[in-house]
Amino acid sequence: MTSLFLFCFFLEILKNYSSLKYRKKMSQQDKALLSMETDGMCKIDEDVLKKAKKLRFAKEGTKHAIIVKIVDEVLIVDEEHDDVTVEELSEELPERSPRFVLYSYVQEHKDGRVSYPLCFINYCPEGGNPKTSMKYAGSKTMTVKALGMTKVFDIREKEYLTEEWLLAKLAKLY
Repeated sequence: MTSLFLFCFFLEILKNYSSLKYRKKMSQQDKALLSMETDGMCKIDEDVLKKAKKLRFAKEGTKHAIIVKIVDEVLIVDEEHDDVTVEELSEELPERSPRFVLYSYVQEHKDGRVSYPLCFINYCPEGGNPKTSMKYAGSKTMTVKALGMTKVFDIREKEYLTEEWLLAKLAKLY
């Protein structure tokens, strides 16, 4: 009886050790995705992951945007826009519903360099459904990690989403 107990105990330790060892080998993005699935947060649709990767490695010098929304606890692509300005993007956002925006921007620096920052914009307007806003707030950090985003900004009113606002936010990072 005692040996059976020790054997089961040893197997449990071995299983936990293997799981821990596997987690250490996982990438940061894979860890974030696993955490989102096990912590009861919104899951990310495979289409969002593919399009975010495509946006990250795009070679064109144009501005692209992907607007993402939560439907039934899953992050899905709501809209895609090619060659869109920040102001045009602002017009596409809903008045009272939160959204995540992935925006590939073309930034021309004063010294003549051109960079292509990939921005994650958390749009959470005031006056919307508090429950929906909480879903977005609870999923933001893990979504940023899962998508590998580094330039993360929050905005409450879409009227403030302008090129000047974005340039000011990017300037604070450099």
